[in-house]
Amino acid sequence: MSNPVWKRRKLRRGYYWRVRVVEEWELDIQDDETFQKIELIYDALEWSNFIIFEYDGRDRLVAPFVIGLSSDGNALIRGYQVDGGSRSGKGAGWRVFQVKKIDNLDQDSDFFNPEDFHFQPGLPWIYKVFKEYSGEKAMSDGLDKCIQSATQRGEARTKVVSDLTDDLEKRIDDWFDSEVKKIDELREGLISQLEAGYRMEIERLERLRSDFGEKRRQWFDAAMNEIFADVQNDIKVCRGEGPPEVEV
Repeated sequence: MSNPVWKRRKLRRGYYWRVRVVEEWELDIQDDETFQKIELIYDALEWSNFIIFEYDGRDRLVAPFVIGLSSDGNALIRGYQVDGGSRSGKGAGWRVFQVKKIDNLDQDSDFFNPEDFHFQPGLPWIYKVFKEYSGEKAMSDGLDKCIQSATQRGEARTKVVSDLTDDLEKRIDDWFDSEVKKIDELREGLISQLEAGYRMEIERLERLRSDFGEKRRQWFDAAMNEIFADVQNDIKVCRGEGPPEVEV
């Protein structure tokens, strides 16, 4: 394309400025599996992330730079293969891969510096472009999104930890209150049992005292009657009214 016309289109992932831009309907006709691969490659390109995948039975490690479509509508990526095999036997270098033939696609943990590969944005590397690396701004945007994403994940984890801590504190408070309530109930029950036992013991002592008083009164009356009878006999003897009574 000798005179590329820069266009602006609103696609699923936002606004992009590209030569011969992929139309929205051209993305819609891609199957779900292919579109999921495109999304993963898009994120890797934004963050300057290597991608790893299997292609033609060989493992590849690639720095992605362009995502787009061929003239017959097949999804393609253009990138620099830094490691892995190839059917041609060539080593590291620029490659174009059909997305539908990519298997076991994933983002690698390492980042790459796009300047190391001397990529020239704006050229018709692929028939129609969905997303391409466009210089320092794209790298900066990718890093900013990476930092933002990491910050959001950190905030989400912090919120999860905070929620778990609050929930744990609430559970501990509830457990403590429950145990205190149980202790109070046991104490009240023990006090009630002690009070009931104390009352029963008091009543028993009162009965014993009453019984002892009655027996003591009966013993005193019998003793007094016996003494009175002895005195009466002594008086009769003294008066000569009769001999003293002899117990047999």
